[in-house]
Amino acid sequence: MTDRSTYGAWRAGAIVAVCLGGFGCTAGPDPARITTGVVVQQADGTMEVRTNAVVVDHPALTEIGHAPDYSWNSYSLDVSSAAVAAIGASGLRRVNDVLEFLDASGTPILRFDPSDYYDGWDDVLRLATLEVTGCLLDTNPAPPWGRAVTPPVASTCTLTIRWEEVFFSQIPTLVANSWTTPGCLTRSRARHLATRLEDGRVLVAGGELGSRPLATAELYDPETGTWTGTGALATARTLFGSVELEDHRILVAGGWGPSGRLASAELYDPSTGT
Repeated sequence: MTDRSTYGAWRAGAIVAVCLGGFGCTAGPDPARITTGVVVQQADGTMEVRTNAVVVDHPALTEIGHAPDYSWNSYSLDVSSAAVAAIGASGLRRVNDVLEFLDASGTPILRFDPSDYYDGWDDVLRLATLEVTGCLLDTNPAPPWGRAVTPPVASTCTLTIRWEEVFFSQIPTLVANSWTTPGCLTRSRARHLATRLEDGRVLVAGGELGSRPLATAELYDPETGTWTGTGALATARTLFGSVELEDHRILVAGGWGPSGRLASAELYDPSTGT
């Protein structure tokens, strides 16, 4: 990365340095006043942090304006003991390209949401991937509530958002990244299925983003009012059916996939998250 500055913050004590490949970095406001926010790339190439953004029709977008020099966004996240303690966190977890801060009970308290990018060449919203390096984190798709958490055991983590270069062009392209609290779905979706589990939690799986079927799944815990990622479907699907079996596993079947109607079926085990 070039021209790296030191900044960005989303909640008191949670600090990130935000750098867009080849486009410079942020210089943001007082971290003590930040709760949630997004990074916005300005037309002059500078970047700023905007807070209290509501992600509706993707206003929380980093506007690049032309093809970036690199097919990634990189964030340096302060996970030192002091920074993590300042937001009441004890560990990190990453499932389905979602990074979460968890408290000591395993309840999510702050989340780096999945990234989308808008390809101006063919007018399609696509999904990017998240890599986390330099620190320890839990990648177990089983429900995190009540489980032992994984402390980062490092002073910083590096978050890297990657996308497919082939889809970028000189037409304005947008990348969405945001930090939010976990009181809503980790992924916007439509035509998905919600299934109440035996323990009272709710499984939401599949559906579509725009016209693209989704494979991701997530869980809602009514006791804490929080959402978290869980094991993804083997096949992305929308408009499918599901039923809880006697052993409390969930059977999903049929629906529409990326190539049309599906005849396949799969099982989800709430105890393992897979």
